[in-house]
Amino acid sequence: MPPQTTNATKPALLFVPDISGFTQFVQTTEIAHSRHIIEELLEKLMEANDIGLEVSEVEGDAILFYRFGRAPSAEEFFQQVQKMFVAFHSHLRLYDTQRICQCGACVSAHGLTLKIVAHYGAITQSHIKEHVKLFGQDVITVHRLLKNDIPHHEYALFTQALTHEWPQAITPAWGQREEGSQEYDVGRINYGHVSLGPLRKLVPEPRVEDFSIPGAKVLAFSCEQEVRAPLSLVFEVASDLPARFSKKTSMRMPEAGPLGETFFEANRRAMVAASCLKSPSSG
Repeated sequence: MPPQTTNATKPALLFVPDISGFTQFVQTTEIAHSRHIIEELLEKLMEANDIGLEVSEVEGDAILFYRFGRAPSAEEFFQQVQKMFVAFHSHLRLYDTQRICQCGACVSAHGLTLKIVAHYGAITQSHIKEHVKLFGQDVITVHRLLKNDIPHHEYALFTQALTHEWPQAITPAWGQREEGSQEYDVGRINYGHVSLGPLRKLVPEPRVEDFSIPGAKVLAFSCEQEVRAPLSLVFEVASDLPARFSKKTSMRMPEAGPLGETFFEANRRAMVAASCLKSPSSG
């Protein structure tokens, strides 16, 4: 049945993608790179949002999305699940094929998995100074559902409240729907779930970028510069691809380095030292 609302509450979709294996990954690998990898994966999930979801908060290894209004159709829901799953694993494949770092975090990133839990219920927003948080029993319910007895490592779980208007027993083209029910402190919750494993075959092979210059046969120009910084810092900067020439880097880390440089300035110097310029031979 549809959620019961009052003047203070509104019906909303609650949608939580959760990265499994996060705790062990962070505890057993280098913290700097494990943090960077998780941040990238969470960003990929946000970028794959096609149905107008809003971010309530990032909860470590998960994102609490919500959308006020009608519940999504089955087609809309399963397409969103598919897009997020493919985006997540497409990015992880880059760590298998294009990484330059052999630290424990980068080498073991492929072991991370994704599950998605969705519920439809009545919620309200709580305003605490400049912060806005979702509030209500259905917010508690969607979090309780992250702990369940589903045997698959990667799955999408959707409650009976969400599927109320869906055709009976509808299932996506790529997976077989199963039914489940579990008792929680908020009561018994009935849900459907589908394994996301079959979607792995839709994850494309990473494209290998070719940065060579057509017609270039010889090295026409090169430069060197000594970087007076610890090797570990230079490597960290060189391997942080999104931040190489981003001014945001200096804003995030404004503190000066050993030479009075910001992280951004050290970044630029490291890139000069680590790169060379090729051009077609003039003769």
